[in-house]
Order: sequence, then structure tokens, then C-alpha cells
Amino acid sequence: FDDGTQFISEDLTGPAGPLTAGNSGETLYNDGSEWIATDNLYNDGSSVAIGTNNIDPSAVFQVESTTQGVLFPKMSLEQRNLIESPQTGLIIFQTDNTPGLYYYSGSSWVSLQSRSSGSDSKTLIYTTNGF
Repeated sequence: FDDGTQFISEDLTGPAGPLTAGNSGETLYNDGSEWIATDNLYNDGSSVAIGTNNIDPSAVFQVESTTQGVLFPKMSLEQRNLIESPQTGLIIFQTDNTPGLYYYSGSSWVSLQSRSSGSDSKTLIYTTNGF
């Protein structure tokens, strides 16, 4: 302003953020009334883990549990085919038209359905002595 007053007061402060004691890598969550630090969702700055804070050096994302699994996005064939430019390796669970896990190969969706190795299979076995 022309009269020399400041537009924003120097003592202007916003609300206090979630201050809680925790350990390095722990993630904060709000239980509805307060912020809580937990290492169930662990972030060391380069990798993220769920269920552990001991991340394997080769993993960017690690999940550990003895009581739960991983649930992939569920969608119909039509919804799957509406994904624009799917990344190679993308995984979904298709709910209709041959339900199951599918991954994108870079050019098409491929089922991860297990293959039977029964008597009708066309398996070729090669040994060091030939067929």
C-alpha cells in the first residue's frame, strides 16, 4: 500500500498441523478424532510397504500379511476395454466373459487363468537324452 502498511500481518499463522510423535517412515492417519502415527503403512522415501517396515531392497512396493490378500480392481470386459492406453503389466480382475485376472501384455489383455496339465494337454518334454 502507498501508506507503508503491510498487506499481510507478519504474525498471521494458519491452523496447527497434525503433530504427533512417531518414528522415521511411519505414516499418519486420522481415526476421526486425532492423528495417529503407524508403521502399518511405511514410507522410507523411496519405497512403500504395508504390514512391515522391513522393505526388501529390490522392492518399490511390498505387502506382507498372514491374514489378508491383495484385491485388484474389479471390472467388466467393457470397462476393461475402456481403459485408455493401458500400461504394459497392468493387472485387473475381469468379472464377466471368462472372469479372472488379466494383465496387459503391451498389445492385448491376457488371462492369467491356470492351465491344466492333465492328459489333454499338449506338453512337450525335452530331456538331456532327447524326447
